[in-house]
Amino acid sequence: MSKNILWLSMVLFASCTASKGLVGNYARAGKDFKYTLTINQDSTFALTKQYFEASSKCQGRWSYISKDTLILKCDAEKFPAAIAGGYMQDREQKVVLLANGKLMLQSVTLKKTK
Repeated sequence: MSKNILWLSMVLFASCTASKGLVGNYARAGKDFKYTLTINQDSTFALTKQYFEASSKCQGRWSYISKDTLILKCDAEKFPAAIAGGYMQDREQKVVLLANGKLMLQSVTLKKTK
């Protein structure tokens, strides 16, 4: 019984430590695009994608689906926002954790800024 409690405590501590290193702001800007992603300690996030003059945003919750992969799940939008400009169609997105404070979102590598 005590071994199970010790093991569970170690797993919880390790997951909290990994999340702390992940928390922060990430960005990537190119000639005609800009991505920004903020990952918070409380498992929430904010994602913005800008292309030329168009911008889409979503906020929601993130979680690990494997050791090096997160899933971002956007919160549901109320009716007017869901049909308005700026609505992000992809409501779930995978993020792969790379080395040196980098993340891969779709085919774009984001660098940690803070």
